[in-house]
Amino acid sequence: MGTSKALLSIGGLRLVDRTRHVLDELKPFVRRVIVSGEVPGIAFIPDLKPFQGPVGGVASAARECLADGCDGLLVVPVDLPRLTADSLRPLVTYFNEHKPNALCFEDNWLPAIFRLNEDLIFQCGQNESIHGLLKSRCFVTIAPPTDVGALANANTPKEWAELTRSHS
Repeated sequence: MGTSKALLSIGGLRLVDRTRHVLDELKPFVRRVIVSGEVPGIAFIPDLKPFQGPVGGVASAARECLADGCDGLLVVPVDLPRLTADSLRPLVTYFNEHKPNALCFEDNWLPAIFRLNEDLIFQCGQNESIHGLLKSRCFVTIAPPTDVGALANANTPKEWAELTRSHS
């Protein structure tokens, strides 16, 4: 993309700020938003072990949240420009009702929710991918939200332009 995806602007907001606003709409389930990875002007937590990619971010956030007494960790990538709180509510509702070890939408490894415990942090060290981590946690899937575009991520400038056309 040529720049950090977190700094891309949509509707006048940096993508990281827009994602934080979406997560704020899920309170009280989401008690705290943690940014994993350095973003200018935002408090963040460093990876416990650098260069582990998304799994390293999960491990760092899990350690932080476990210390706060949380029971779940909702992991949301920053590159979902059409994400809404309504699109995440099915995950939150299912997790609250059934408490699986790991949960994601069918055909989408992220966003995901992990039940927090020391084994999650251990499994982060044993896996190189989010899919591997989900498998190690015996994950459950649920139907994706009605607006599947809410889960579309942007990895190229062309994808970014297509996904954000109506929000510019």
